[in-house]
Amino acid sequence: MYTNYFKYNPKHGKPFFVDVTNQTEKIIAVLDVYAVVYGNWSVKQYVMGQLMLFERMVVVQYAEAFTKIMWRTALPYLY
Repeated sequence: MYTNYFKYNPKHGKPFFVDVTNQTEKIIAVLDVYAVVYGNWSVKQYVMGQLMLFERMVVVQYAEAFTKIMWRTALPYLY
């Protein structure tokens, strides 16, 4: 199981990063839908800020970060 990376946890190992630079237009299109549904909540700025933060860690334009979690330890993340 993989989860979005929010903070480093040595129990789960090092995070890995995925370059999403080529998917940026699609990501923005999806975020625009969220903006219409949820109103003025700044979801677009929040997500794009995260992508730009992670890009600094791996030197690409935009990146997402994930952590691998073994299935037996994933239960707290599912509920």
